[in-house]
Amino acid sequence: MAKLLTELKMNPGETEAILTFVMDKVKHFAEFEAKKECLKDRYEHKLNKLYAEYMRE
Repeated sequence: MAKLLTELKMNPGETEAILTFVMDKVKHFAEFEAKKECLKDRYEHKLNKLYAEYMRE
């Protein structure tokens, strides 16, 4: 956050470009986190299924 504020103070004419860059990075991170959770749920489900099959044998 401090780096962002420093960049904004040092480059007041590029505020829009800096904020656009930051917003894109935040959006990308949010998409990554959502995808990671989806994959975690999918593989955790498969792991539980395999474990249940193993315990039946």
